Amino acid sequence: MSFAERNKRWLLPCLGLLFAGVLWMNLPALAPEAVKAPVVNLDSTKAPIVERPDQAPEAPSPEDNDTLPLLLAGRLPLNEATRRPPRAPELHPDQWVRLCQAPRALGAGVAKVWAPPPVLDFLLETPSRREAWMNGKPYRQGDTLEGGYVLKRIGPGGVVLSGPAGDLAVPLRTTLAKTPAGGPS
Repeated sequence: MSFAERNKRWLLPCLGLLFAGVLWMNLPALAPEAVKAPVVNLDSTKAPIVERPDQAPEAPSPEDNDTLPLLLAGRLPLNEATRRPPRAPELHPDQWVRLCQAPRALGAGVAKVWAPPPVLDFLLETPSRREAWMNGKPYRQGDTLEGGYVLKRIGPGGVVLSGPAGDLAVPLRTTLAKTPAGGPS
């Protein structure tokens, strides 16, 4: 005897109710389109705009759909200005590096107080990436940490951070508890 045969007293009415529920939920989609209330956009920067869902959007102007200027421009030969690739931007890495570091003074001789370096939780190394997890967040080489430090290098036993006083080595935190000198008790 199968499951359906053993439980047909309650299984068939449940399937009927399920089918009726699906039909009930799809009835509004099958009904003719009802008149919908207008939607008012109350953006504070503009005047209120009444959008009516039953109205079609405004058609674009004929000038926007005119493809003739584009076709004619595509037939023109390339001149020297369009053949050359765009000029590469002139970057100044020495100026960009200084953006990551906070200024030495904040105005009238007040020195900036740097936060202590974060605690290194663990290191993650896969074939595609190397990450150092500090204070519950992943960082890669070159990232700027919350305290203003820059992650310079990730090594097997810790990381090297660049900070206000130069480079700072942060070792990997160990969670081994030290036992008393007498040995384990």
